[in-house]
Amino acid sequence: MTIAICASIKFLKEIAEIESKLQKMGFTVFVPEGLILHQQGIWTRPKTIKGRIAGKIEHDFIRKHFKIIEKSEAILVLNYDKNRVKNYIGPNTFLEIGIAYYLGKKIFLLNPIPKTYLWEEVNAMKPIVLNNKLEKITM
Repeated sequence: MTIAICASIKFLKEIAEIESKLQKMGFTVFVPEGLILHQQGIWTRPKTIKGRIAGKIEHDFIRKHFKIIEKSEAILVLNYDKNRVKNYIGPNTFLEIGIAYYLGKKIFLLNPIPKTYLWEEVNAMKPIVLNNKLEKITM
């Protein structure tokens, strides 16, 4: 199975760790291009909002990840705690969940759906919550 990892780019370290674990489990894994460029020393996550916007535009990160989702069979959302929000799902990740839903892809969440204003919409897209257990990923 091919899986696209979706997460806040703040979690570059965690994305790389989960990518490795999934590959060891036999999955083909696609990660955000920001991780690849970061590992190659080409790009570093900017500290400012203005810098992050410029990076997204320059590298076309959003559109490129949509295309990765399109060629995947499923997405795995790494929804860790961020900004004092338990199991955070941010705006870009929410967009990616919506694209995956629209394309009929399986949607896996590493952790439960956050109790935020997105709760109802994310629930309606029927994700499979793994409760931090990657071995629960099935086709």
